[in-house]
Parts: sequence; structure tokens; C-alpha cells
Amino acid sequence: MSAVVKADPDGKLPTMTVTTAYCAVPQPVTNHITNFCQTARIAHELGHILSLELAADILARMQESIPPKTLFKSTITLADYLAATARDPNARLSPKQQTLLALDVATAVLQFRHTSWCNTPWNSKTIKFLLEGNGSLPTFAPYVDQSNSQVVLNNPKIHTQVTKATVLEIAILLLEILHHKSIETWATENGQQKPTTFWERLEAATGWLEHSSDKLLPDHLRPVEACLAQCVRGNLSWDFEFQELYCENIIRPLRQLVSPRPMGY
Repeated sequence: MSAVVKADPDGKLPTMTVTTAYCAVPQPVTNHITNFCQTARIAHELGHILSLELAADILARMQESIPPKTLFKSTITLADYLAATARDPNARLSPKQQTLLALDVATAVLQFRHTSWCNTPWNSKTIKFLLEGNGSLPTFAPYVDQSNSQVVLNNPKIHTQVTKATVLEIAILLLEILHHKSIETWATENGQQKPTTFWERLEAATGWLEHSSDKLLPDHLRPVEACLAQCVRGNLSWDFEFQELYCENIIRPLRQLVSPRPMGY
């Protein structure tokens, strides 16, 4: 199936021409598209792929209607940002920004876990920020630099390994964001080798958590504890039961810290 978006004769709405490639004689069908997400969802359920082509006149009109915004000249990884601001408290995230970023990461992993955008565990080197034109101030709306390749996991052991690796890296990311340093820096400061393997990183994260009890809030500690607890389970699958526990023990505590509290609390 292919689709071509072209300008509508009256200039109000673009139209989509859908051609089914598997027909003996392709029959283009033109419809007004007012909800592209709904159309894409239906196409996905039918097992079709949409290939869109925007006509030049539509792009020109879109460009004219979009007001100029801040130009972003470069990017910075979360790892590099933490390293660059380690000795400059004024350049660090505020406590609220730290919690919001931790919440963004935790919720995004939950949303994208079953898609090709989360086929390998995210870490501080794959999470990036845009830098403004002067190259000094990052926008605190993170995005992930991830190759979009579909990974199909049929082996339960592989499911367990990947899920454990995912929640371990979430725990490490939360510790890194909340302490504003990398796990490698923490390991070096505490006379340990830089952790690379799963078990080395798990050991380092567990030790870091133990040293954080008097530095982080209980609602910061709880999500990290919940992630690390899953890493030692025999079998672990990103099923509905686990997602409920994830929402209750990881997302909810972080959200409580940034949600407005009722009067009297």
C-alpha cells in the first residue's frame, strides 16, 4: 500500500491518495484525512505500511504558517551533560527538573518498551538534549538516539535478559539523574572499577543505592529499589502484571513528587 498527500483544490485540507500494491489493477482512492493518527492505527491493524509523499506546495504553505523558533545547532548526551556540569552547581538541573527528567525517562520506557524504539536498553549515552544556538543551554525535553530496527523475541530466556537489562538501566539512569553524576564516576570515587557487564553494573547500582539513603527522598529511593529488585528474579517478562507493578512502584512515587498537593498537606 502506498499513499500520496496532495493539496486539496480549495486549499483547505490536504488529501491522501491510497494505492493498494497487491491489487492486479491499482485503484487509487482519495479521501480527506482529518485524523492521521487514526488512519495510521487502522493501517497498522490491517498489516499495511503507509508511505507518504508531501507535495511541495503543501510544505511551502506549512513553512509560511510556522512562526520562527529557536535554532538548535547541536546536541549533547545526558552522560556528557552530567560530566560537563559536575563541578558547576549553577549549571545543574534543579531538584524539580531532576525529578521531571527521571519521570520522563521512566514513563517513556513504559510507553515504548514494545516498539522498535526501545529494542535495546536506554542509557545516558543514548538519551540526548538539543542545544540552543549559543551551544550552552540544553532544552530539558530529552529524546532518544536509537536505531529503528525491529527485534522479535520468542525465547523466554531472551525476554528475561532484555527485561532485566532494561530495568537495571532505568535504575542506573534514575541514580545518575538524581545524583547528577554517572555510575562510572561514582564507581571511581568509591575505589571501584568502571562497571561494564550486567552483573558489574547491578553490583555498582546496588552499592550506590545503599549509599543514597541519606541523600535522596524516599520517593526517589523507592523506584530505584523496585527496579533493582526485578533484576534478581528468575523469570521476568514485560507483561501486564509487571507493568502494573512498574506504574505503582516506579512511576507513581516520582509523579507524587511533582504533582500539586491538596491544600492542608
